[in-house]
Amino acid sequence: MSRYKGKRQLSDIYKKIPSDSPVGLVRLQEPQEASLFLRIMEGYSHLAMIVPLYPDTGWYSIYTTPDNRQEVESILSTLPVRLTTMQFVNAGQLPVIVLQGD
Repeated sequence: MSRYKGKRQLSDIYKKIPSDSPVGLVRLQEPQEASLFLRIMEGYSHLAMIVPLYPDTGWYSIYTTPDNRQEVESILSTLPVRLTTMQFVNAGQLPVIVLQGD
């Protein structure tokens, strides 16, 4: 049995999301708090999907539906993990924003 090595398809998920779907971009103030952030957000898996963009610097994307966007924003604003950036854009804008960097 060979070990699965993957194809990094998860990082290209934005290509399959409708361009008008909301995508949240968040940056953790303390990247070492990522484990707590991810565990809390896993509890809300019915509302959003979290994808690490640049986990070493604290950047994550949050995919949700237009109906759930307000609830996800509310959850993010009350987390015990501090965020330096929280912005929602349309999925069609994501590659441009991600490439802009800091």
